[in-house]
Amino acid sequence: MKIRFDPDFDGGAWPGPLDGRDAAAGEAWLGELGLLERLETVLGLSGPVPSQAERAAALVPGLQRTVGFWSESADVDPLGSARELLRWRDELGMAGWRGQVTGMPARVAALGGLNDDALPGLPERAWSVCNALSRRSAELGSLELLEPRAALPRVWQAVIARLKEQGTSVVEIALEAAPATGDLLAARERELHPGLDGSLQLLRSDGPWAAAVETAAWLSTRSSLKDVVIISPTPLLDTELRRFGLPTTGARQLGGGSSVLEVLALVLSLGWKPADPAVAAELLGLPVSPVPGRIAYRLRRALAEWPAVGSEDWNEALAEGLGAIDDEQVRERTRERLANIFDSHVGRDGSGYPVAEIRKRTALVRDWLRRRKAVLTDGVEVEFAQSLDEAIAQCRAFDRIVDLAGLAAWSEADLQRFLDEARAGSASERVLPAEAGLASVLCPAALAGPARSVVWWNFTRQSAPRHPRIPFTVAERAQLAGAGIELATPADVAIRHAARWQRPLFQTRESLLLVAPLTDEAGRESHPHPLWDEIGARLAAGTAESKRSRFLNGDIHTTPRAALVTQDLRPVPQAERNWSVPAKLLEIPAPASNSAIEDLVRCPMQWALARVAKLRAPDQIDVEISNLVLGRLAHALLEEVLPAAAGDSSAAGELARGWFDEHAPTRVAGLFLRGNEAEHARVRRILVDSATLFADFIRDSGLELRFTEERLTGTGLGRDLLGIADLVLGPRPVVIDAKWGGLAYRRTALQKGTATQLAFYAHLLHQRGGFDEQAVSVAFFVLSRGRILSTDPALGTRAEVVQGPTHAETWSALEQAFETRNQELQQGILLATAIPEEPDQVLKTDDRVEEGVVVLKPNCQWCDYGGLCGASLEGARG
Repeated sequence: MKIRFDPDFDGGAWPGPLDGRDAAAGEAWLGELGLLERLETVLGLSGPVPSQAERAAALVPGLQRTVGFWSESADVDPLGSARELLRWRDELGMAGWRGQVTGMPARVAALGGLNDDALPGLPERAWSVCNALSRRSAELGSLELLEPRAALPRVWQAVIARLKEQGTSVVEIALEAAPATGDLLAARERELHPGLDGSLQLLRSDGPWAAAVETAAWLSTRSSLKDVVIISPTPLLDTELRRFGLPTTGARQLGGGSSVLEVLALVLSLGWKPADPAVAAELLGLPVSPVPGRIAYRLRRALAEWPAVGSEDWNEALAEGLGAIDDEQVRERTRERLANIFDSHVGRDGSGYPVAEIRKRTALVRDWLRRRKAVLTDGVEVEFAQSLDEAIAQCRAFDRIVDLAGLAAWSEADLQRFLDEARAGSASERVLPAEAGLASVLCPAALAGPARSVVWWNFTRQSAPRHPRIPFTVAERAQLAGAGIELATPADVAIRHAARWQRPLFQTRESLLLVAPLTDEAGRESHPHPLWDEIGARLAAGTAESKRSRFLNGDIHTTPRAALVTQDLRPVPQAERNWSVPAKLLEIPAPASNSAIEDLVRCPMQWALARVAKLRAPDQIDVEISNLVLGRLAHALLEEVLPAAAGDSSAAGELARGWFDEHAPTRVAGLFLRGNEAEHARVRRILVDSATLFADFIRDSGLELRFTEERLTGTGLGRDLLGIADLVLGPRPVVIDAKWGGLAYRRTALQKGTATQLAFYAHLLHQRGGFDEQAVSVAFFVLSRGRILSTDPALGTRAEVVQGPTHAETWSALEQAFETRNQELQQGILLATAIPEEPDQVLKTDDRVEEGVVVLKPNCQWCDYGGLCGASLEGARG
């Protein structure tokens, strides 16, 4: 058996055993893990290999049981401390330490005291192989080293020495530079005179997607793909390779995989109290979820109304969904499962997530996955069955980590970190299959032979290997060296890395493309790999500035270039203001609400599509803390608090505090999540102050609260009307609309006479008995600013008087606007009012009254139909 060994070959190697041959036998190119597994198999040492997460978790009990230099850190972050100390142990083990205590520095001796708790890692496994080689033969004929034996870690030097004693031929191979010309050859020299011949090219595209397009285009111009290698490809690059008709590499999606792998993390996250509504929405939106689809849809609608788990709407939706399940056993089993998922018990007070709750929820997910797999039919996709197996394995791995750690409770950070570790053990997803024609390796050091052309994808500073130094003192390092344990210095590590990442430069024959987008996937600024700094430092002093700039900044000069074909685009569809529809389809539903009338006046097109055709945007819900949901919360609070306070401002404030603390967590849970403390305090203060202010306003105005959230009915506009007034005072009728924000907008509406909602409510209230025979007064209550705006100076000093038309005049202007719209509908005409009548006309963007008719601007920013009328295409023209 012949093995060619290099520590970086675990992700594949070029050219591999088939170099220049059609077939090969008895030869393998292996990295550290590959060689270790091969030797363990031959020597009978194979067995389950603990993951890094399991090893860190297993170290935690020892850290807590033993007092050491790590104790203060371990008290705060036991798992994080275990991970760091595990890194120390591994580096020491690779350097020659075998867990001994005698003669070691105090901190190393303390690490040795943790041997009983430490699960074996690569160093321990390699030392076990070394011991076994003294008793059994590995039957390895030849071992070729692409790195000098003296440069390898001490444990590998020991293993190789034992192999050599058994008769294995150990040969050190120095890679020879491949022949090259032009800039590629010049970059290897001490002084570089760039010719911009394209043999060495840095590609600085605007972002990863643009870089993928340019790279695929560059590859499409190669006369042949034979001996073309791509370093560290990604699914994004594969996608563009396919689009250009090129073979794909089968790159795996980091962090990818089936959505069922998300279930465990989401179910555990929902254990925190209050549950994050965004997490609940994500679980309910998964294509395969422990929440049945018919129930998930209803719960998502409830979240859209109140972004919290456990609201009244949520409970009603859950009961309705469960009631729709006919099979009683299935219904009860589903009820129990959903109760265990959505009943939050773990407080966010810093005490941590109890292990008992972790185990319960992990078992819930594992059992659901097993039942889901048990009912799969023969025709199910193999990929989905594999995804279920991976998710079950993820649950088992996480269970083992929890058991090994032995903690009573876990912090939120550790919970997420070790969930990620458990998921990392699952097979990453191939977005596109690997196809013949292009070779690929995962790192630059795996390029261990001549290649005609090389694309180094992700040639960025972030991709350069890092090696954090163990903070040992000079005295500690000297004591270790005296015991034969020599840790690499930062200089040694830097030199080793630099030598290895230069392999593509010295092993490419014709063209080397280094792809370093200006930004990464998240839009953050990105910089080229340190190798480019080395190349840039070799530029000759006399190089012209223009040539230097083009070379270093990645200006495109590769040849040949992909041919550009100019193809005329189809003209952008023209926006249409006037649409013809059969009049019988445009009946106004009865009774008509204020919002429906306003929608019709603002934009008949939007009104018809939403309220008549009932077209809906994709199923997306907003669970953020928006002004809309805060206004809804304020309405609910005032509806219950103000009647109970009976005009007493002190009682109103006290009741508001109690109501908020009791009911807000199940209505707007985001206010109670970590990081939102300031927003929580602000909203609570506003609501308490609002209740107090309004109680004072009622007292000072000499009025009394008659209704909250009152349903008003009546006639007008030639039809039955319906409205729900926030607050109604008496005996002199006053209707008040509570708004969370928009003080300037509300003031302007009263000044201009465009407060149509108040006029609508006043018109209906005027038809209702039980009030003094006086004209109805109207007002806005802007809660976030603590201001009451009205056109009636008789409402007292706590209300700001705004000079403007009466609500009766506003109602008359609304009648005129509605009549115009109604006549258009009777003629089958729908207007898209966001489109001007004339192409060059500029639309006015404010609500106003023109010649006695109210004109309300279309709410295009909240409209989902701009692509139909053409409003959203306006920016594409010109």
